[in-house]
Amino acid sequence: MKRACIVSLIVIAIAAVAYLAFSFNSLRIAVKSADYDPNDIAVLERGFNDNGKEFRIIKTRKGDNLALVYMEKNNMGFWTVSYTGDNTSPGTRLVSIGWFKNAGIRRYEVSENPSFSSEWHILYYGNNAIKPIDITPEQLPRGIAFNIQQAGSDFSIHLISYETPDILNQIDIHSLLIDTNCIKE
Repeated sequence: MKRACIVSLIVIAIAAVAYLAFSFNSLRIAVKSADYDPNDIAVLERGFNDNGKEFRIIKTRKGDNLALVYMEKNNMGFWTVSYTGDNTSPGTRLVSIGWFKNAGIRRYEVSENPSFSSEWHILYYGNNAIKPIDITPEQLPRGIAFNIQQAGSDFSIHLISYETPDILNQIDIHSLLIDTNCIKE
């Protein structure tokens, strides 16, 4: 009886250690299992989606190509690859990924039909800046919020709109960066 309790405790301890080790490394494991480079990961954005699940947008590589990956943490605490972004212009070092979240519901009377609003996001990442990225609100359509982060030649540009996604899709960031001499081909 005593021996069975000790064996059970050892098995439970080993299972707990294995679970903790796997959950702490699940982001790298998920990236590796999707054939991306687990040694070249940078978290660019993080938050919670409409389902209450934590998400991260990461920059990584697949071979020699840059990639943006939308990752979600499941109910067990393990990260999974939900989807990946696109290369915005073939042959360039600029990639993008998009996502949306519900932003709110408005109505004045309970009997009214509610008005729903959404946040539409597009994140661009590149590693070929030759000077500080300088985009002004006048260069973008009205109603677009943006955030630029840059460290040397690496940069990210996060665009947010509360209008329709068509507004974000009309913006040609690659041409804008070329025209302002901020990136090289």
